[in-house]
Amino acid sequence: MNFLYFPNESENTVYFATSKNTDKVKELAANSQISFTTTPMSPQDASTVRVTGADTKMVNDRRSELFEAMDKKYASFKMFDQKARDNMNVYAATFKEAEVFGHGTDKISFN
Repeated sequence: MNFLYFPNESENTVYFATSKNTDKVKELAANSQISFTTTPMSPQDASTVRVTGADTKMVNDRRSELFEAMDKKYASFKMFDQKARDNMNVYAATFKEAEVFGHGTDKISFN
């Protein structure tokens, strides 16, 4: 899943979009806590991040801004036309702790 991370805005929040017609939306409505693991994009960034128990919140008021950032970060996101984008929800996943794996393991906590 493609995601966005703005460390200058919040070090413990990531954003993602998904179609409104997916089981994921129903599951988030029933239980807003998620877990996820990131995969490094390049050999220079050899860190994997694992988060459990992140709280999600729909943030559709930021769709335009986040879709623009997705277009810049992921070439494949540009394939979504306006109709597809109108059928997407955007979520913020905020977490209190993350494990970072790369050259050893570190646990990072956020207040």
